[in-house]
Amino acid sequence: MAQELLVKALDNRDRPLHKETLATRATAWPSASSDLPASGSPAKPMNILVVEDEEAIRSLLQDIFRRRGHNVRLCATATEAQEIVQADPTQVIFLDIVLPGMSGIEFCKWARSQPNGEWYYILVGTSRTEPEELSEILAAGASDYISKPYDFRLLDVRLKVAESQLRHIAERRRSEKRLRESQARYKALFHFLPIGLSITDDRGVIREQNVEAVRLVGETVGMPVTEVYDRLHNALPVGEADGTHEPEADMLLGGFPQLEEQTLGGVPHFEKGLIREGAVEPVWVDVSAASLPGPGYGVVVAATDITARKTLEQELRRREGEFRSLAENLPDCVVRLDRSYRVLFANKSAEQVFGCEVAALIGRKLTDPSITKEFAPSWEQALRVTMLSGEQQTLDVEMAAPSGARSLSSTIAPERDTTGTIHQLLVITRDMTERKRLDTEVSQSRKLRAVGELVGGITHEFNNLLAPLFMETILLSEERPNDTEIQERLQPMIRAIEHARDLTKRLLLLGRKSDDKKEILDLNALISNNIELLKHTIDRRLKLDFAVAENLPLLYLNRTDVNQVLMNLILNARDALMEKMESAGDSNFRPAISVEATLVKCRSRAPVSGPAQDGARAAEVLVPQEVALWQRLSVRDNGTGIAPENLERIFEPFFTTKKVGDGTGLGLAIMWNIVLNMGGWIEVDSAKGKGTTFHVYLPQVKSLPRPAQTRIPREDTISLEGSQSLRVLLVDDNPFVLRSFSRMLERAGYVLTTATDGSEAWQHIAESPGSFDVLMTNLNLPTISGRDLVRRALREARFRGSILVLSGFADALTQQELKDEGVEEIFLKPVSPANLLASLGRCKPLAVAS
Repeated sequence: MAQELLVKALDNRDRPLHKETLATRATAWPSASSDLPASGSPAKPMNILVVEDEEAIRSLLQDIFRRRGHNVRLCATATEAQEIVQADPTQVIFLDIVLPGMSGIEFCKWARSQPNGEWYYILVGTSRTEPEELSEILAAGASDYISKPYDFRLLDVRLKVAESQLRHIAERRRSEKRLRESQARYKALFHFLPIGLSITDDRGVIREQNVEAVRLVGETVGMPVTEVYDRLHNALPVGEADGTHEPEADMLLGGFPQLEEQTLGGVPHFEKGLIREGAVEPVWVDVSAASLPGPGYGVVVAATDITARKTLEQELRRREGEFRSLAENLPDCVVRLDRSYRVLFANKSAEQVFGCEVAALIGRKLTDPSITKEFAPSWEQALRVTMLSGEQQTLDVEMAAPSGARSLSSTIAPERDTTGTIHQLLVITRDMTERKRLDTEVSQSRKLRAVGELVGGITHEFNNLLAPLFMETILLSEERPNDTEIQERLQPMIRAIEHARDLTKRLLLLGRKSDDKKEILDLNALISNNIELLKHTIDRRLKLDFAVAENLPLLYLNRTDVNQVLMNLILNARDALMEKMESAGDSNFRPAISVEATLVKCRSRAPVSGPAQDGARAAEVLVPQEVALWQRLSVRDNGTGIAPENLERIFEPFFTTKKVGDGTGLGLAIMWNIVLNMGGWIEVDSAKGKGTTFHVYLPQVKSLPRPAQTRIPREDTISLEGSQSLRVLLVDDNPFVLRSFSRMLERAGYVLTTATDGSEAWQHIAESPGSFDVLMTNLNLPTISGRDLVRRALREARFRGSILVLSGFADALTQQELKDEGVEEIFLKPVSPANLLASLGRCKPLAVAS
């Protein structure tokens, strides 16, 4: 039947086309008719364009294609087909080779040239049979051809081929779309990743790099990757890169076979500092590499900018170094613990506190009794309270240590992580032993200073009492020079008053502060004075002897320093004797202290313990090497002696064998420094239970400075009769002193005016400063002090007479300041009448002075 329809169509090929046919050509792709059979329908309808100038054939093909479930559009010319193809999506084009106007071959060429032309399935109907002609059809772009007259079974085969090809085309288009999207994503990731990526070919030449790579290493496309990184590496100064490549860098820079082998087991990476041209600071990168699959590809090199991390690491290392240096050099013990109280860190000072090396502390619990001894429970409780409360705790303990008992004060502070959880504990322990001993010493020093001030005040009052006694006794003696009985009674009184005067002077001398002032000293006289004073203060059961050396040269030293050294040695010997007397119980024991001064000639001496300095004992460093004369002061006792294990430490500060409260351990240490400062040294001989001898070597100068000439003549050459009628203003608040001095001055012929306080004296001077040749005043006065009276007389009243000062107590500094202000003479009570009159004898009346 189909053959008959085709013959009928061919018979009517010359008939004109109806308007209805033309109208059909302009319509869009129809939907598959619902009345078409479902059997044989394709999986998906295809859009088929039939280009045939014969209407009957067009209709026949339309009916065939529609029955198979496809969408069909019809046109008679290639020009119309061009319009349809450009306007609507077309999948299959059934094309007659012979068409009016543009031929089927020309249309094939045009269709293939369109943007989606390669996706069309073009089936050409032809009556040609020659191979050359058929080849021309295929060369023009036809997918296949079908010979006329059409075999509809073959046409079905061609449609199935078209369906298969279109499915492959659709899948290919989907794959290409996915590929394009993947490429777009890749390019976006590649170019905008914050990692510098460089892709090389199989020869190691960079063929592509992203924006970050350009920023890090510059434009390097076309350059070997080894040259790029090797150049940047060598640009680093020696020390930044250590002058060598890292092993991983050598692997990258040395060639890609090695790199490829290494990447099989993992991706290699290394850190590198890159210095670009014109830059000052290096950019630190973490470089890694991985092989790329596929022909023509080599590796991808990834460079991550880690400059910020490196900067933070360097800052962290710097801060850790600062912390470690600070912690290691702190005198306090610093220990960091984990939550189980195990030691994570300990500084060097921890060795002194806990008595073991730092390495032995790490990893051990601080609550271990072998570390914290009997105080382990106290430590554990304090640590637990800190962990539970999150608050800082303080723990004070007295721990035994190899160097002796130590007073420790520990502060335990929690350390929190970023979440606020306590993850560590910081323990800072301070050794308060020396601090407490210093506090005790300061307290004792304050007590001694208070005692000194009390002694000064008592001495002042005592001298005020002695002054009128001394004056009246001397005057009475001078009034009855020929009365033997009176003289025999007065002389013991005078000697007793002089002894009391000397005693107060010694008390003031011992309480005087040390200074750098040196003076000419007679060591024998100095020892004698100290022994005379000590005989009245130490236990009378102790025998105190002094061996006088003949023709001993004078010294040029600080008097107070020598006094302190001597007194310290004698008092230490006394303590050793008292201890032996209390413990021995031997009635035959005769405690004795002997002091001796001798002149020796020596070069060196045996080592003796002393404060360590720079790894050697100070005593050993300061031993004189030349042969010279030295005065040796020796203090010997037959007391308990010094144990050999203590002999090496007796000069260490705070070392003492006395019980708590009986000694500070500073006496011998201070004495040691005093002797060294004087240029001498100390030797010690001791035997346990037999006694100790301290030898102090004092330097002997080759020539002594010339002593100042005294202006005070000897007492036995002065007469009590005054030679001039000077006008004297005498000021003193003590009525006994005022009366006795008044009698002496009036008897000597002086014109005397008296005042009992500073205000009265100032009134006399202010009214008539020229009425007095001499102002003689006490320092300690009511209303206006003697010192202020002197200043006002000189500055306000313009007093031009002589000024003499009388005082029961005035230290060296006060005396020097008074002399600087214009005072001519200063007398410490009780004063000898002869000395006072001698000084007045040198004063001139204002008329003569002017």
